[in-house]
Amino acid sequence: MQPPVTTSRRLDAIDAERFEEMLASESFALLRARIAAELERARTDCESQPELRDIHRAQGAAKALRMTLDLPARMLTTMKDRK
Repeated sequence: MQPPVTTSRRLDAIDAERFEEMLASESFALLRARIAAELERARTDCESQPELRDIHRAQGAAKALRMTLDLPARMLTTMKDRK
């Protein structure tokens, strides 16, 4: 009879390397460019919308998109800190 296998959910150096490779990939660069374009559109909407409600919506979108662009780098930092 074999002992039970315990799997670890901790990230290791290989996970961080693979994630870093993904961030450097051309596909991810295209995604990042698309998000940046949406961010620029939201910024433009902040300046051009006549209704206060629409301005607030554009501000929220801009904040969310900025956070989205920042998230992968923060995740990678967290992965590397857990080594």
